[in-house]
Order: sequence, then C-alpha cells, then structure tokens
Amino acid sequence: MTINGRVFQLLIDQKRKQKELANFLELNERNIATWKSRGTDPPAKLAFQIAEFFGVSVEWLLTGKERPHTAFVNNGSVSSNLGQHYGTLIVRNGGERVLSNECAELVRIYESLGIKQRISLLNAAFDLEKGRSPAKQN
Repeated sequence: MTINGRVFQLLIDQKRKQKELANFLELNERNIATWKSRGTDPPAKLAFQIAEFFGVSVEWLLTGKERPHTAFVNNGSVSSNLGQHYGTLIVRNGGERVLSNECAELVRIYESLGIKQRISLLNAAFDLEKGRSPAKQN
C-alpha cells in the first residue's frame, strides 16, 4: 500500500473527514481531494503532521511497517505538543509515537507520584500484563 493509500484508509478506519485533516494541516480541503483523485502522496514535509493527526508513527505512514521497540520510554524523555491537540504526548524512543488520551493520562498520573507509588503502579501494571490481579497494597 502507498502513503496515499494509508492516509485514506486511516480516514476510513478512524471515521474522520478529509476536512478535519485539511484543517489540521492548515490546507484547503481541495488539496486533500486532489491527493485522492490523482492517487498522489502528500508532500514529504507534511509526513510528521499527518502521522500526528492519525496517531501513527512517521515510519509506519511512510513504509507501512513499525520497528519493534524494546522499551516504552528509553531515556525518560517525554515532550508535549502544544499544537491543535494540546496535551498529546510524544515519546521519543528511536522513533515517535503519539499517545492515546488514556496513555497520556497514565503518564501524567505516573509523573505525579512519589517513587514508592511509582513502583507500586508499575508492579500492578506488570501483574495485569501477565493476566494476574494486581497485588493488594496495605
């Protein structure tokens, strides 16, 4: 599938409109319609913004493939995007990933906790991942 194909498939899958994408990119909706009618890929300079709009990595948008990441946050660097989706977090870990609202909220909560509470939260998350009920905290 081409970049063009992925863009228009994402619009369908996420039940979003071309107008929303055009507004996010600060383009005229006709630009988006032209990509579709001609089957052309959007300009490369828009790849990051398009990936951000859909919540996918630039790598996936360009290639249709993701590199597996061994860690969620490699160096603890989390930066916020103050653009149209205020509060969305991007984790830099050898790539970029726009976090869902739920994931961003978990990061916010985690960062508000003290070290002992962080450890408890991580242990509960590991238990859930392994299909176990989280251990009760006293």
